[in-house]
Amino acid sequence: MIHLEDIFLTAIFMLLFLLALPATLKRNRKLGYIHLCLFAAYNAAFFYLLNSDYSKEGVGLLWWTLQLAVIALHALVLWGGIVYRLLHGRRKKPHDDGRG
Repeated sequence: MIHLEDIFLTAIFMLLFLLALPATLKRNRKLGYIHLCLFAAYNAAFFYLLNSDYSKEGVGLLWWTLQLAVIALHALVLWGGIVYRLLHGRRKKPHDDGRG
């Protein structure tokens, strides 16, 4: 069985997925659907591992590889967004001066 700290860590990741999902869907619908599919796959993997024999060789390694992949993906998206903003700056909206 999966240990309590694994379940706690998974709950944190699931919460991060759910908190980021509305903003992702609002900004880019296609990316939001990809995010939703990743969330579903993550949940499916978690419940598969929850019901499997955790003491078997390789299951624990698979679980921690999955956790590290989620961390790396979120870090890549976060830092990629920050670097993109630093390199390209924010988009400036034209001022509405009332002339039409």
